[in-house]
Amino acid sequence: MRLSRSKLASWNAYLRKYDKCKACELCETRLHTVHLRGDIPARVAFVGEAPGRDEDIMKEPFIGPAGQRLNEIIKDCVNLNGERIAFLNILACVPLDENQLRAPRSDEASACLSRLNKLLEIVQPAGLITLGDVPKKFIKDTKFWEHKNMVRPRRIFNAPHPARFLRLEGQGQPQIARTLQETMINDINEFVARLPQYSRAIQQRRPLRHKK
Repeated sequence: MRLSRSKLASWNAYLRKYDKCKACELCETRLHTVHLRGDIPARVAFVGEAPGRDEDIMKEPFIGPAGQRLNEIIKDCVNLNGERIAFLNILACVPLDENQLRAPRSDEASACLSRLNKLLEIVQPAGLITLGDVPKKFIKDTKFWEHKNMVRPRRIFNAPHPARFLRLEGQGQPQIARTLQETMINDINEFVARLPQYSRAIQQRRPLRHKK
């Protein structure tokens, strides 16, 4: 199943309304809003916390150094070969304090809730792979799924954010980074192997099953 051109155009028009969003203070420091990259619909969606500086400039998620490492990881995941994959973040805007990157706040994530739900509605993933602690905490919050008409993937899995591997390598610990990355690849392969096809994935009232 692929979206028709008219349907895709309507989604793009809907997302453009967030270009002028002022739901939180991040509108004052962003260059652009950043929404979605990849296949529509997708069987697997990777969810990060927020755009970085590169993403803020280019208007696409996961295109900086961490995104490049994620692409390498995906290539090494045998069970993702040929799969339809999408990339998105909890926040649409890069979070900055005094021009320094920082973690998103809960009020900022809540302000982006309706947008995130719309992205899930567009992508219709069978499984979400959250990257790092921030999206894991937010996605697993029961209040998140109480939102009216929230789109529910069948399964959710949490993996380390690729930026962690880059930090470890920068700290002179490449072996630890390599071991953790290999573990992540094996875990993602196992997770994907248990997923249903994305076209049968969305069941609004089916309880979520979390791995890890």
